[in-house]
Amino acid sequence: MRVCTIFVYLFGVVQAFNILFIPEKYSASHIWSMMPLAIKLRDRKHHVTFLDFNDKSDPTVEFPEGISNIHINYTEVSSHSDFLERKWKERWRGSGIWRAYLEVENYFEESYFSRKEQYQHVLNKKWDLVLVDIMDNNHGFAIGQLLYNSGVPYALVHTSVLFHSFSAAMSLGNNPISRMSMFASLPQYRYKPYNPKSFYERFDQFYDTTMETINLLYRLPPHLRMHKTITQETFSFEKIYSNAAYSITDNMDELGFPSPTSTSLLSAGSHCLERDKSGLTSELSSFVSEKSAGIIYVAFGSVVDWATAPQAKKKVFFNALNELEEFRIIFIYSGNDYKFKRHIKTVKWVNQAAVLKHPNTKVFLSHGGLKSFRESLCALVPMVILPIFAEQAYNCRLAVERGFALALNKNEMTVEQIKSSIKQVAHNATFHKYIKHNYEIYSDQPMEELDKVAFSLERSIRLTSRRRPQFEIKGVYNTWLAHFYLDCFLIFIFSLFISYM
Repeated sequence: MRVCTIFVYLFGVVQAFNILFIPEKYSASHIWSMMPLAIKLRDRKHHVTFLDFNDKSDPTVEFPEGISNIHINYTEVSSHSDFLERKWKERWRGSGIWRAYLEVENYFEESYFSRKEQYQHVLNKKWDLVLVDIMDNNHGFAIGQLLYNSGVPYALVHTSVLFHSFSAAMSLGNNPISRMSMFASLPQYRYKPYNPKSFYERFDQFYDTTMETINLLYRLPPHLRMHKTITQETFSFEKIYSNAAYSITDNMDELGFPSPTSTSLLSAGSHCLERDKSGLTSELSSFVSEKSAGIIYVAFGSVVDWATAPQAKKKVFFNALNELEEFRIIFIYSGNDYKFKRHIKTVKWVNQAAVLKHPNTKVFLSHGGLKSFRESLCALVPMVILPIFAEQAYNCRLAVERGFALALNKNEMTVEQIKSSIKQVAHNATFHKYIKHNYEIYSDQPMEELDKVAFSLERSIRLTSRRRPQFEIKGVYNTWLAHFYLDCFLIFIFSLFISYM
């Protein structure tokens, strides 16, 4: 037996696969959401490539060593000014998410017909697996479908909280009113947890999840004309979902609300991997070492830019930071239109993990994006969260209910509310106690989730033919009539009617 083991070890062949990642267009945030899994697959000796779309001459991010990228440039075909304005003013609702896919369709059409040879180059390469970002990724769906038709499996990557429409289409049975949806309402300053006994809150959730499902599954597909142009098949989210070998979520399920799952749904969000090993610059190291009540780190991700915020909101937010003179504040800000006091250091970029892990860091003031949520948890730094759009309100509400954050409302915040929240989180040991407790739950895994996901993906490649790598959910093929037991209900009503007659 020992001889056989040595023989296999010395002469066994490690099979390396060619794996293609297709993130949302021009989204550094989504690329970095997919990157931990990409790095895990690279470390398992696979050849990993990202298909990177943007309107620049350079790639969206600097890709790590050993990970390739294919860059396809597109021409800006519409202004983002409307999006930037709505992002700061409106509540982000599930009923409007379908419009993001409509906007992407214009970019997709322009880039495909002007750079058709680049698309063909991608399709002609040998791929063993494709991983497609589910968000605003019309080009990824089309490429994934074409490669699937030629025998290449694909997996879907949910780079945020799961859409309710996904759960509905995959027959996972999530009740839309028992808990918050992905597009939860903005939390108030004195936050109260979601209350399913409240008719208003139940109806709000019901409306949002129902409209999201109708718009994504039925209203959107006829507008995605490029999918049919390229694949000769009508676009269908239900088909995209059901044909996927796996669906992978970047959400941190251990801290979320109980929900149904299946063997085809994998979680890859519970990890504390650092993408940058560099430390702080000497200037920042000197700044954070100054005597103070602690460090407040202020960062709102790569999509939320305070330079584009309405003047009234900027004035309130910046004035509040200026009055917190007992702290040292590191603020990720690209503008130069405001005079900050010396206790505030503005920088365009910093190693976020290095700042959060500094022993003097007391509070992370953030938009509540999924990666910021994770890094705060991994560094054991409690948060003050000001959600702006997308699923950030959901993340904020979850963090507040788990006890390690306070919430601010972008439409109602005042200087005093911002100051009070930061001071309370910085000085109240309860927040530090709860974030440590949640980290222990989050990190208590029988095995690394990324290892499990990588193993499952390798298994889906090795399975020849179209045999599914997991148990199939038969409920996927039910009609909505059967899904909601309406057929049984109609028979019951008909029986009552006959009895009455």
